[in-house]
Amino acid sequence: ATAFSGPALIRKEKSEALVNDLKKAANVKLKEEHYVKLADFIPKDVENLNKVLGDISLPEDEANAILGITSKY
Repeated sequence: ATAFSGPALIRKEKSEALVNDLKKAANVKLKEEHYVKLADFIPKDVENLNKVLGDISLPEDEANAILGITSKY
């Protein structure tokens, strides 16, 4: 465990797996840069998800779907 309380960083293999899982969810609003940011920071709550996505506003169900995927990492 680490004292760092912000978004977690993961290794390349897990990052690629996370991006693939997110792409399978097929959110048309997300671009490649968003997938990379999500893999870099792995948000665990809506507040951090919104910070990572910045310019995109997602409905609650889509945000929860993304968080359901990122929570596995």
